[in-house]
Amino acid sequence: MTATIQVRATAYYPFNGNANDESTSGNNGTVSGATLTTDRFGVANKAYNFAGGQYIAIGDVIPNTLVTFSAWIQSTNTGNRIIAARGDTG
Repeated sequence: MTATIQVRATAYYPFNGNANDESTSGNNGTVSGATLTTDRFGVANKAYNFAGGQYIAIGDVIPNTLVTFSAWIQSTNTGNRIIAARGDTG
């Protein structure tokens, strides 16, 4: 699968065995407890599994303007969960 990155992309995380930003911005993620797993196409190490308070921190990447955030998410939990947050969530 080949992805096309728009010129104005702030970050692009294809999870190629890590949480590195593959745009030209260099906003690499820091994984805290999440583990690599198989993605929706059956490809190993192309997705992350989160349990409890695990997360990937990307720093202050999201600008103070309108943005688009896109992700494929599978959840087995029926409760409320944070998918994305800006600032201190503690």
